Amino acid sequence: MSDAPSGREASFQVLTTGYTGSTGPGVAATASYIADGDLRIVFDPGMVDEPTSITGPLAELGLAPEDITDVVLSHHHPDNTLNTALFTRARIHDHKAIYAGDTWTTRDAEGYEFTPSIRLLFTPGHSHEDVTLLVGTPDGVVALAGDLWWRADGPAGRTDDSVPLLGLPLVTLTDRVCGSACDHFTSAVKDLKVGPLVGTRTGGVVSGPASAYTLSDNSALLLPTLHHLGPNREIVNGIGVAPDHYRPLTARDLSTGKDPALEKALDILTSSTSVKPTPSAGPTS
Repeated sequence: MSDAPSGREASFQVLTTGYTGSTGPGVAATASYIADGDLRIVFDPGMVDEPTSITGPLAELGLAPEDITDVVLSHHHPDNTLNTALFTRARIHDHKAIYAGDTWTTRDAEGYEFTPSIRLLFTPGHSHEDVTLLVGTPDGVVALAGDLWWRADGPAGRTDDSVPLLGLPLVTLTDRVCGSACDHFTSAVKDLKVGPLVGTRTGGVVSGPASAYTLSDNSALLLPTLHHLGPNREIVNGIGVAPDHYRPLTARDLSTGKDPALEKALDILTSSTSVKPTPSAGPTS
């Protein structure tokens, strides 16, 4: 059975295009507008330079914030949710419930149907609560999701499945912008002794799924309810994962085009056929 919506009657429009420090002055979410019949939906009204980046394009469509019937949040990170309170009359949808006024209606996001042309899928990945909104339009199905990739050049190319990966030597490069799933991956590589870590300590910005608490002004307070632990049950959030080989990137390195972490990783890979993590208690040179 296909996950695609059966209908093709909805319309879709990007209100504002997101960016990160690599493509703009800060961080902003991509907010989108979806319409089908009486439903007027905004997807991921998160961080933007000004609220008018979202409300302005809506006004050009003849819509005020109070005309929006529903808001869908891909997940509960502030960069995807910050401007939700602009839409005071809207029902709010996330991975586990629908929120309206003082009513909380629990439901499973997987397969939830707004209309025959609009439905949700539960797609955990970047966070445990990620959802994808599928929109059937006359031109085809559009999938709306948050944080599929972080940088302007998009995700890495697809792995060649014909190349055997198990048993190959591994060195993992880390730095302070390695967070969320990257924290998880790095702690697993270190604790399971898959290979050494080279670079600097990871960001330590990985917390458990958040629960939303509606405040009296209709804004929401999001608090993690669980800790995500490393394989050895160590706390990573707020601490990060220390490298086995400490190689910070200095101003001189930047000016001369050098990458000391990459150089060390290549040195490890080319000097030994068996790459193992450093057994000492702390990072080495």
